[in-house]
Amino acid sequence: MAETRRRKAGAINRSILGLLGRTGLPLSANAIVQELAALGERICPSQAFRALARLCDDRLIHRVELVNGYVAGQPGQTINLVCDGCGKVARVAAPDLFRDLATLARHAGLIPGRLVVESTGLCGQCGIADRQ
Repeated sequence: MAETRRRKAGAINRSILGLLGRTGLPLSANAIVQELAALGERICPSQAFRALARLCDDRLIHRVELVNGYVAGQPGQTINLVCDGCGKVARVAAPDLFRDLATLARHAGLIPGRLVVESTGLCGQCGIADRQ
């Protein structure tokens, strides 16, 4: 029975990871449940939340706080730039910024934990469309 649950959990993980990879957009747990249902894969929200936690722990996906969603890809010292027009997320490596933020936190008496840097705006395509 435990082996069956592990196999099912693995299948759910693969389905979610595949979906996030295909969409390229951040998706909430509820959106993931709905998208998978549209593809004929029914899972309940609690299964989605557990799978998302496992995938985050395994560093296969990460959470985009500004939009309360998840995207495929490893977390790291990157800034998430979220387009207000199309919802796409661009990730920019910024190790120097994260090092400086950790230093500032320590100078302020805080032992830094997880540092999150995100911003919204318009991507190049949406910015051009917005000006026309």
